[in-house]
Formats: sequence, structure tokens, C-alpha cells
Amino acid sequence: MEKRQKMKSGFVILCFFALVLAAAAGIRYYNAQKNRAEEEPEQGPPGIRQEKDGVIMASGTTMAGMDRVTFDLETLEEQLIVEEVCVASGEDVETGDRIVRFTEESVEAVYRELSHAEEEAQFYYRQGLLDYRLALIEAEKTRDTALLEAQYAQTEYDILLAEAQAETERLEAELEEARERYEEYYDGIYHNGYAITYELESRKELYETNEALYWTMLKKWNIDDLQVNHNGKEAGRTGTGGQSGEQSGGDVSQIEALALLEDTYRANKADYEQAQEDCARAVEQAQAGLQQAQAEYERLTLELEQAGIEYERKAALGEADYHTALAEGEAAEEACRTEQKKQQEQLQALADAQEEAQENLALFEACVVDGSLEAQRAGSVMMVLVSKGQALEQDDMILAYSDPEQVTVSAYVDQSKIASISVGESAVIVSEEYGRLTGTVLQMYPQANTGGRSNVTYTVVIAPEQTEVELEPNRSVTVYFGWTAEEAGDGEGGKD
Repeated sequence: MEKRQKMKSGFVILCFFALVLAAAAGIRYYNAQKNRAEEEPEQGPPGIRQEKDGVIMASGTTMAGMDRVTFDLETLEEQLIVEEVCVASGEDVETGDRIVRFTEESVEAVYRELSHAEEEAQFYYRQGLLDYRLALIEAEKTRDTALLEAQYAQTEYDILLAEAQAETERLEAELEEARERYEEYYDGIYHNGYAITYELESRKELYETNEALYWTMLKKWNIDDLQVNHNGKEAGRTGTGGQSGEQSGGDVSQIEALALLEDTYRANKADYEQAQEDCARAVEQAQAGLQQAQAEYERLTLELEQAGIEYERKAALGEADYHTALAEGEAAEEACRTEQKKQQEQLQALADAQEEAQENLALFEACVVDGSLEAQRAGSVMMVLVSKGQALEQDDMILAYSDPEQVTVSAYVDQSKIASISVGESAVIVSEEYGRLTGTVLQMYPQANTGGRSNVTYTVVIAPEQTEVELEPNRSVTVYFGWTAEEAGDGEGGKD
């Protein structure tokens, strides 16, 4: 168990490239190029405009790269034991050549460890996948329950408000009816409201007008009232009466007209008197109901105020409950997202561990062929740093060999100008053989002081951009800092 806990990701074989100065070539050219940079005046590259200030010119040299073959044994319990070193310094190797052969026992032990690590990582990933799905189900269930409770709280809140609103509207309607009754009673008693309602004035006026007309016409036609009451009615019954009319001083038509007018004003009078009785009865009822209507109005007013207070109280409580449930629902949703993210990260970590274990085993199988380590590219062996019987430790370098395909440019800049140059900026590389190229500053570091000079010279490493031009090591160039490819003028990657 302790062994498995120490294993994080298995065995990793890294073959990477570090661009360094090729020792022999760099030493041979360094002093000459540095002196040349200090003695020659700064001039622009061929074909480049010179009107821009701040351009720094420096001499430089193309340098070959170097490959280092190392093992990273950080997480391995088992160790690879060197049984035979198959190359020596100064030898040329081709891709696929055997470099080092390991003991069979150590190769099998490392393979078993890596295989076990892969199986264990697969098991943990499958278990983690099950835990991930169960955790998501539980988190989503908790979230959905909280959200449903929030929805239920919203529904309850809406129902509560609707009921309270309905009660308020009912009381308002009853209060309005009570107010109208009270105003009706009050107006009928104190403002002759019932007299207007029963049209006493108009009925009286009609009755009196018709009565006055009746007596006026009697006088005008010189007919006696009794004659109208007797002869008019008799004539009305028989349909005749001309003789009787002549004897009474008026004709039948006049008597009949007056009889009709008399009936009309008497009917108007009876209607007026009935209206008076109805009005008096209404006033009497209003006087009896006025106090009751006022009491009812005051009672409903109080109930409406109490209903308003109760509405506000229930609304506040319901809103508080709703917001509490809503906040709990939002918190549950956020907790669900957090749990999902946590589970995803844990599952991804297990997936990464499984992938790394698989890659470690696959890389071991690919690089250690038949118990041996093979060269990944052609080159000349510069140094061998392992020996027979050696157990490889973490970050041990096995050997280094030249890599002519990786070529950089080292320019030499005085310390008074180095502050104007920064890593990542562009530079223009010019030589008679390659013409003009562009590159990017990779690194800067000071060189040791030589020749009794007080100034320090810095080496600036530039990576040329990929072009069709194949650079060779140990070629003199001139480097211009402060120009971009666009500012440099015509052409890039070739002679001007």
C-alpha cells in the first residue's frame, strides 16, 4: 500500500532538447566576434532604412544545438540498472541505434510496476465514475426538492394574497353599499331626497295646472260645475245630449271636454296625494334606518381596516416564507453546481491519472525496446554520463549528442545597451551567406569578464524563424535589435 501511495503517475521517459552553446565552436568564435562588435561602428543591414532611432547592432555566430537524453524516475519504486553502454563519446549514431541496454530483471520489475499502476488507475477511475454518478444523482435530488419547495411556497404565497385580496374587495363592496344606503337616508331626510325621488313638485304642478285650467274653462264657457258633473257624465253614457246641452248654456262638446279635464286633474291630484304618502312613509323608514346604516357603515369600515392590516401581515409573512424557500432553492442549486464541479474535478483527476499511467506504460514500451534505449535522432555523441551497473536516479542524464537541425544565433551585446533588449522581441539577422532573416530573442545572460575590461558583455540567444534557408553552425552574422520584419524593408529569409 505504501508503495502505491508513493506512485503518482508512473514512469515517464522524456527526450527533450536544450539549446546550448556548442563548446568548441563557441569558445573559438567568442573573443573574435566580441572584439569585432566593439570596434566596428554600427551600420544598418543591407536594404534596411536607417531613419529609425534606437537600433542596436551586434555581431553574432550561429550555434549548433545539443540533445540531452534523461530519465525522470520521480515516482518509480523500482530502478533501471545499466547492463551495457553501447556508445562512446565522439561516435556518430543514427536513429534507432542502441544507446544503453538495461538488465532484464530491472526492466521486468519496472514494467510490472508500471502495469500495476495502470491497472490500479483504471480501477480507481471506474470506482470514481460510479461515485461521480451517485453523487450527481444525490445532489440533483436535493436541488430538485428545494426548488419544488420554493415553487410550492410561491403557490402558497399567491393563494394567500388572492384570498386576502378577495376578502378586502368583498368588504369594500359591502362598505360601498352601506355608504350608499346611509347617503340615501340622509339625503331623503335632510335634503328632500324622497320628494325628488317621488317627483312631488312635478306631480303637484301638474295637478294644480290642470285644476286651474278646469275652473278657467268653466268660467270662460259659462258652465256650472254641477252641470258638468251631471250632464257631462250623462252625455258620456248616452252619446247624445244636444238638447240638454242647449238648455244648460253650453254645448255637449264643451261639457264633455270639461268633464275629461276634471277627471284628469282629479287623477293628477290623487297621484300627487299618493306620492305624498309614499314620500312620508319613505322618510319615516329612512329615519328608522339612518342610525342602523351609520352603524353598519362604521362596522364595515373597521372590518376593512382590520382586513387591510391582516392582508399586510399575511403578505409580509408569506413573502418572507417565499423568499426563504427561494433562497434555500438557490442555495441548493449553487450547492449542486459546486458538488458537480467538485465531482467533475475529482473524476478528471482520476482520468488524468489513468491517462498518465497508460502513457507511462506506452512510452516505456516504445522507448525501452528489447530492454534497450535507442537513439531518437541521428547525431554525434558528445558525452556519456552512465556506466555499467549504475542504477538510474531521478533526472539522471544518460548522454548528450549534437543536433545540427537545431541552430540558434548568439549575439554579443555590451552591458550599456542590454537594457534596450528584452526576451520575446524581434531581431533582424544578416549575413553575406544567408541574406536577411528575422528571429525572436530567447534568452540573455552575461559572459565572464576577459582581457581586463571593466565592461561586461552579454550573450543574447535568438531563434531564427522557420524558413527555407538551412542554417549551419559556426557562421558569422550581424544582428540588429529594434527592427521588426515589417520595418526591415523588402525580403525575408534570403539574400537582398
